[in-house]
Amino acid sequence: MTPKEFANSIGITKEGTESDNRYVVELSDSNEYSRVYTILDKAPGVDLDSDESILSETTTQLVYLSDDFDIKLIADLDKNNYSVVIERA
Repeated sequence: MTPKEFANSIGITKEGTESDNRYVVELSDSNEYSRVYTILDKAPGVDLDSDESILSETTTQLVYLSDDFDIKLIADLDKNNYSVVIERA
C-alpha cells in the first residue's frame, strides 16, 4: 500500500503530492485541518504519539503512528499553513 492509498483508506481523500514513499496534502484552512484531525483521531490502528508531537502558541505538529505509516498533522498558525504528511514507517 502506498502512502496515498493509506490516506484514502482512512478517509483523507483530498489530492496531494506523492514522492519517495511520502504523500503531502496541503489543507486549505483550519476547518479542513480539524476535519483531518477528527479522521486521524477515529482511524482504527492509528495512534497519537504524544512524545513526538509538538505544541506551541504558533506551531502544532501532531504525530500519529500506524503499523506501516507515520503521519504528521502540521499547522503553522502564524502563516495559516496546514498540511498532513504521510510517510512509510
